[in-house]
Amino acid sequence: MVPSTAESPHRLLAADRRRDVLAVLADSDRPLTRRELARRVVTRTRDDGASPDDHSDRPVDEAEVALHHRHLPPLLDAGVVAKRENDRFAATEAGRGLHRAERAFRAALGDAAGDGRTGRQMRSDDVEELGSSVRRNPDR
Repeated sequence: MVPSTAESPHRLLAADRRRDVLAVLADSDRPLTRRELARRVVTRTRDDGASPDDHSDRPVDEAEVALHHRHLPPLLDAGVVAKRENDRFAATEAGRGLHRAERAFRAALGDAAGDGRTGRQMRSDDVEELGSSVRRNPDR
């Protein structure tokens, strides 16, 4: 079951995969199909320098299923991702703002890459603090 994002907005960023989805969509210049999004997320999480087209179908298939069932629903419900025509997904203005805030928070924690895969790992209390900060300062 997907956690209720209305009750705990900080849970949106608690999952690495949701942070990756938000980063990919925030950095994209156009809405992406679920398949394109899955391929880019798989590429983002690998350290081998491969392009999005270099991955076998199995990890992309698994990512696509996880996006559909576990990660896109709470992002859509929270209004940080929007589903456009032709089943394409895009970050909303709120989603891009949340992505910028998350990157700034990671930089403040000393995570130079800003993606959680180097430096100090974000703990659940860090995520709660970020969620509280975003709620207190929605315009930042």
